[in-house]
Amino acid sequence: MLPKGKSIRRKNYKVLANGILSSFISRNNDVHGYWGIGKLYSLSESLSVETIRIDLLTRTISPEADRFNSMINHFADGITHFQNRHSLPSESLVEAEIIVTSQENQNITIYDSDAPHLLKCKIVLVCDSGQRYSEELGVRCRPHDPRRELKSTREYD
Repeated sequence: MLPKGKSIRRKNYKVLANGILSSFISRNNDVHGYWGIGKLYSLSESLSVETIRIDLLTRTISPEADRFNSMINHFADGITHFQNRHSLPSESLVEAEIIVTSQENQNITIYDSDAPHLLKCKIVLVCDSGQRYSEELGVRCRPHDPRRELKSTREYD
């Protein structure tokens, strides 16, 4: 129950959608030391799937891949932290999904680095009122290759 006179501002979810997606495509989003986007692209290639879906409320990924659990938990925990900070009840969010879709390959060079694969990353948040908040960003990558990449020195669970 909210204190008297305090309204629930669900439009804050627009800010959350933007923040999560920006962080998700960032180089700081890593999976056991390597860029999460490259690892997701490698997953899609190895399974010959065009779309990967990450449900942040149920903390699941489709197709299933346990190696992404810590990444999923990080973003799901971010939602919980955001809701607590903005006094939003957990049940005010009924859907929170990140959709990663491989686009047609285009061999181009960006910033003197070969990154031929385009991924479309989209987040969709749906409130209990039915209001949808979504953001979409494209990112170029190459498949994960530990021989070409520097591994992060962060600690992992």
